[in-house]
Amino acid sequence: MAAASPGERVEARATAEPAAARPAAASGGAGLAQTMLALQRTAGNRAVAQMVARTVTFDECSSDQESRILSAHRKAHRMLSAALRKTRAYDGTDPAEVHTALAKHFNSTSTFVAGLVATNIENLQSEMDWSFDPQYECQAEQDDSVLAWVPWCIPGADIEVYPLWFTKRDGTQRDLHSQASTFIHEWFHKYGCKLDVGYSHEDDYGEHSTFRQLLNADSFGEFIHDVTS
Repeated sequence: MAAASPGERVEARATAEPAAARPAAASGGAGLAQTMLALQRTAGNRAVAQMVARTVTFDECSSDQESRILSAHRKAHRMLSAALRKTRAYDGTDPAEVHTALAKHFNSTSTFVAGLVATNIENLQSEMDWSFDPQYECQAEQDDSVLAWVPWCIPGADIEVYPLWFTKRDGTQRDLHSQASTFIHEWFHKYGCKLDVGYSHEDDYGEHSTFRQLLNADSFGEFIHDVTS
């Protein structure tokens, strides 16, 4: 889970296999895997990607909710790519926003740690490239302060999206950048197997070790939020 603002938990939970994955499963997992491997060897990864039907799907969402979720999903992908470019370019000082975000979210400003962060982002992108796009499931009832929730390290899980992801308690709409950051946090749970071992709004967040922060989904979600703001 992730934290967007003080006191708010952000996660996502799975209840069903993504709809887009069902045709592939029905055709026989072993046979499909062999076909894709052969295609990869002869035609490359791009051909494999084109072969697999990929789409974001929804469950129990209104058309307006679907539109807002899809916008945040696409924005989150752009944020990952932008953060990766900046982090790979980091020289220990510049870009300044990378320096500041590393210190805040990973308790280090070294190029070595920046490299580890960049590798984790790349690994997430790679895992998502090979997985079916997630299904987002809209929840009618709010659960405490949860924005979204997903079970840890289950690629086929639905990402549950709660009312507070769309609208804050004061009635104002949550901004797209923050919504996308919440999804990135959940992707690091779902695809990157990162844990919840600290939230940026907690008083002791800045005291956590670099090693601990490298295991923490919120560190990556907030880092990417900050370097792409």
